[in-house]
Amino acid sequence: MTSRAGCRLGVVLLLGARSALAAEADPLEYRVDFSAGKVELDPELQTLKLEGDVEIRVGRYRLHSERLVLRRGPSGVEADGSGSVQLCPCDDSPVSLGFSSALVAPPTDLLVRQPTVRVYGVPVLWAPAIWLRAPNRPGLLLPNLAYRGEDGLLLSTGVHLPLGQDASVALRAGGYLQGGVDARVELSTRTTSTRVRFDHLRQSLATVDMRGYGRVAPSGAVTASVDSLRGARAARGVTEVEPPARRWDSARLDAATRAPPLTFGVGAVGLAPRGAALTAPWSWGPRLVLGADHPLGDAGELSAGAAVLSLSGGEGEQMVSLQRARLVVSPAVGVVRSEFEATQGSLVQQTDRRADSALWATLRARSGVALERRFAGGLRHRVEPLLEAVWRGGPPGPGSPIAPPSAAVFALAGVDSTLGRWSTGEGLTVRVRGGHAGAGERLQPWVGGRAVADFAQGALGLDGSAPLDGHDALHAQALARAGNERGWHLTSRLAGRRARSSATGRAVATQDWDGLELGALARAGWSLGVDAGLGWTRWLASSVTSDWDLQRREYVSLGKALGYRHPCDCLSAQAGVSRRIGRGGVDAVVTLDLLP
Repeated sequence: MTSRAGCRLGVVLLLGARSALAAEADPLEYRVDFSAGKVELDPELQTLKLEGDVEIRVGRYRLHSERLVLRRGPSGVEADGSGSVQLCPCDDSPVSLGFSSALVAPPTDLLVRQPTVRVYGVPVLWAPAIWLRAPNRPGLLLPNLAYRGEDGLLLSTGVHLPLGQDASVALRAGGYLQGGVDARVELSTRTTSTRVRFDHLRQSLATVDMRGYGRVAPSGAVTASVDSLRGARAARGVTEVEPPARRWDSARLDAATRAPPLTFGVGAVGLAPRGAALTAPWSWGPRLVLGADHPLGDAGELSAGAAVLSLSGGEGEQMVSLQRARLVVSPAVGVVRSEFEATQGSLVQQTDRRADSALWATLRARSGVALERRFAGGLRHRVEPLLEAVWRGGPPGPGSPIAPPSAAVFALAGVDSTLGRWSTGEGLTVRVRGGHAGAGERLQPWVGGRAVADFAQGALGLDGSAPLDGHDALHAQALARAGNERGWHLTSRLAGRRARSSATGRAVATQDWDGLELGALARAGWSLGVDAGLGWTRWLASSVTSDWDLQRREYVSLGKALGYRHPCDCLSAQAGVSRRIGRGGVDAVVTLDLLP
């Protein structure tokens, strides 16, 4: 049959084919849509000759040519003749493949022979063949190119292996131009995410980052996590700032079940110093958790819990137990809302050399009147003047590093005010506190507060506290953003403190303090961070980030990135450079993703 229509002729061809990729599968039916100015059909040879502005559509691919011959083959539909393949349905696909012939295999695989990769029509790469595979089929990953500062050039590629409907694994391996290797495994399922990396360049490092959970009928759950960075190259071999700064590697496996009002959990915990040798031993041990809670209707809640952990191995033997009980009563009398809370806790840490313990109790009372007014357009204003008092104390520890102060008292008055449209999250929130606070016998006059203004085109946040008697103690942090987070914006962050203990400052400015002083919070210092995001167009954006330690007058990290995403989401590309403290040179990476 010959068609010589002057207009485009749309025809649908339904062919049965057995896939060579699944030899045991039944014959598959799949759809190939095409249009051409001229179509010749040979029923005996089961071929179609297409001429004149030929377009073939199968799945997400579109083949264009002036002359093609389609025939049924043992593995699918064979297309003979030169042309090009677009990888997405949009009219201006940025990436295309020139070909001499192609094989369309069910359901959406495409094997292209003699392909030439073109970016906006410009040839950039040639290969003997390219096999484009569906996400649910095994296939090769696009290469990654990175210049890793002092490590030099790294080129890597890998394979994608589906493991079922909701699971897949990506295996990627690369080599440094200087003679090292970098191997990675990424496993993802509906409930787990696992990333493993081994890197060797004169020295080695190994990282494991795993998170996962699973439900156990009728009311149980199992959770697991691993965060590990080991090896002599650990401090310098990763480009991120935060992972090498952590003190410990950790691993945890917990199984918990709930039979109201009780919660019971058992598990295992592992700890090791961060950056230890690859073969260094871990400290492992069991973990037991028991909790109970009982609601008191609208009046409050009663809860209690305890956890015991025993470790042995790497860092010696130690046992840690934590206990906590909490009672909350929330009566309301007319417009006056009150809340009374009593908390008791204890912590015991015992090693083969010493035993440390801490025991504390907290009493807290808060009373306020919430006044609210609504305006047209969804604008609401809420004001709540309040009084607040907190006492926290415990027996002084015998030189124990974890023992809390003997006593801490906060007697505060303040007001909370919110003005905005709560449905959109835009508005102004102000919190002011003033009063006396202190530890031991000395009470100091303090003032603190928080102000946050958050709108689509800008934001400003201030949070801080300071004594009124001139004592050298100050806690402050600030954030300012100009512009829209999804477009052009400039964000700066300032945080720091000048004090021997930030317990009082945090209680006055942000939240009630009920816990032990952590070492990271006890250090004085100031830091400045700046983020700039530039949304040039709907599909092109750039960003600059930096963090500086103002106390030591040195940078912590500096990074720049440029990202492109095609309007029809058929292509994304990113290029970035970064530099961080403790690592020599500048890191640069380029990534490309088709149909992200």
